[in-house]
Amino acid sequence: MDRKIDKQIVYEYLIAIPNGKVVTYGQIAEFLGNKNFARIVGNILHENPDGDKYPCYKVVNAKGNLAKNYAFGGVGCQKMRLEADGVIIKNNKVDLKVYQWSYADNERLQRIIKMERYFDELLEDNFKNPGLLRTSQIFQDKINVLEEYYQSGLWLQDYECDERGELPKNLKRGILSQDSLYDFFSEIK
Repeated sequence: MDRKIDKQIVYEYLIAIPNGKVVTYGQIAEFLGNKNFARIVGNILHENPDGDKYPCYKVVNAKGNLAKNYAFGGVGCQKMRLEADGVIIKNNKVDLKVYQWSYADNERLQRIIKMERYFDELLEDNFKNPGLLRTSQIFQDKINVLEEYYQSGLWLQDYECDERGELPKNLKRGILSQDSLYDFFSEIK
């Protein structure tokens, strides 16, 4: 992966973090494909356009320390928000053994976010150049992955999980809309 990172992927990762849990800059960097991108992740979080929608207060350093330069009010504000989520802070530090969340542990969220990203890319590219999706192998591969997901039964499980309220409230749900997928597949065929 090059040093150019899609900020939106980082922000979507933040949405998936459950209340009462934290992640490290390094975890997000590793999710992006290179654990050495932790500093880049920090810079992206500092540019966060909406601290409520994309809860960057849930990100701490590798030792559990709060961010000295938390973009939305400093350490005191980050501490207050984490404590409101039920995280215990001692000396501006989180016990990672207790509160660290592992994205890899939640296959469902990982799958939904990946499918959502594919879906968004295909919708955007189809809007910009409608004929491209039918001729490009890269896009055809993504379409095949989405079709397999939709037809495999995993989509239905994810949809039912969402209907029961088991997914984060602010998770993007375009992929979980049966009408959206059906309309998309109908349009490109």
